[in-house]
Amino acid sequence: MVKTTFPFFSLRAMWGRNSYATQTPHSTKKIAGSATKIIALKVRRLLYDEIKDMDRFANFKGARILGYCLHVLGLKVTDRHKGYQREFYPIQAAAVSWAKANYGKLLLDHPKVASVVLQGSLSFDADKKRFVKTYANDTEKEPVREFLDID
Repeated sequence: MVKTTFPFFSLRAMWGRNSYATQTPHSTKKIAGSATKIIALKVRRLLYDEIKDMDRFANFKGARILGYCLHVLGLKVTDRHKGYQREFYPIQAAAVSWAKANYGKLLLDHPKVASVVLQGSLSFDADKKRFVKTYANDTEKEPVREFLDID
């Protein structure tokens, strides 16, 4: 077997039965090692802390993180007892509850910071005072929308 200069890579791994092309991509595997769990917990904690710091003072970094969480995780809080995405429940619940309770005040006091929260398909309906997340749907006439009313 001929080896390349990289010790972790071989021609057999590239073209043989154990080819990278025939392996399942990592996104479909559940990686649940102890290091992965610790890193995921730390990342979720950092995101949570940034969202909670928005209570003390409005900042662009926290607003960007809040918008990202609302855009990616959605506006409806998932059931924390079901298996699907239950590891995201704490950060999703924090983002949704903060946005519901404080976005109106943020919009009045700091409109530029509030505009940073609106990312991707997330928008704000000022007349009805609610967030609107629009999902792309090419098969139906009307796109699917999700709403979150603010206080």
